[in-house]
Amino acid sequence: MPQYTFDDGFYHASKARDIAVGAGSPGAGGNTKVLEEINTLQLAVDAAARIGEMSVMVGYPTGVSPMTTQDDYVGAGSDSHYDAWADLHAAEKANPASVSTLRRAAVEMDRVIGYFTRLGYSIERVRGGTSPSTVGTENRIQWYIKW
Repeated sequence: MPQYTFDDGFYHASKARDIAVGAGSPGAGGNTKVLEEINTLQLAVDAAARIGEMSVMVGYPTGVSPMTTQDDYVGAGSDSHYDAWADLHAAEKANPASVSTLRRAAVEMDRVIGYFTRLGYSIERVRGGTSPSTVGTENRIQWYIKW
């Protein structure tokens, strides 16, 4: 009976996700959006910790990062982090052509969460926007990081 092996020259699903978000493909230079997000959040944590705070909120209106900018995704749009977080399945149904973009956005946010969690932080996404609500501004995420 032949011995089956997983080393058949094809990569695992985790490698495919890495390639999809730019971290595993040759010459991709890593996932720029995730790295920019992590760098922005690190600066916010550092600034808050230096003044004695034990948490920080990053996102509109307190300050923006690449993933917390307004998401005007209503069937078509370029930034889908809010939609990937708020209701991935409904957003996929509204625009089936954007499934790849939405799933990539979800993986990007998971990478950010995983990074800070491994460092011992508590990080969560909350809905952001202006108060009182201005049309369109509520479709954003905010990062709430505690230490």
